[in-house]
Amino acid sequence: MIKILYSDIALKDLEKLSFPIQTDILHSIEMKLGTNPLVFSKSLKYGLKDFRCLRINSYRIVFFMEKETVIILLIDHRKEIYDRVKRKLGVK
Repeated sequence: MIKILYSDIALKDLEKLSFPIQTDILHSIEMKLGTNPLVFSKSLKYGLKDFRCLRINSYRIVFFMEKETVIILLIDHRKEIYDRVKRKLGVK
């Protein structure tokens, strides 16, 4: 089984969302990333190749993997997520 960890930033991102959206996101994370994260996500491009993204409606979950652990970094709307990833990770 795959272990799922949330960064402090990801937890704060979740808290900002409405309860129904939180529920959808958490359920999808458990069902998709908890079973087979490589099938349900895609690699990011350019300087972000070590990171992956899961689509849940209009939200994106950015994470990376270490062995059998998924570490969720950011959760945000699709319009905002990629700029936030670049800012947080210092990628141009």
